[in-house]
Amino acid sequence: MHTERLWHYSEQYIDSMDLFTNTLDNILKAIKEKNYEAVEKYARDHIDDFVEKIKQQML
Repeated sequence: MHTERLWHYSEQYIDSMDLFTNTLDNILKAIKEKNYEAVEKYARDHIDDFVEKIKQQML
């Protein structure tokens, strides 16, 4: 929920999909392999990367 709000306010400042495609691929691969520990790790990494990108844009 919080990342959705962050996205709403920062969407206009993010000009690249690389942030999402780089980490989303790992999540999808782990889901296909039914490796739920990896899914959780990659999902957290995905969110952390997103939040970091927003922080950079806000500075």
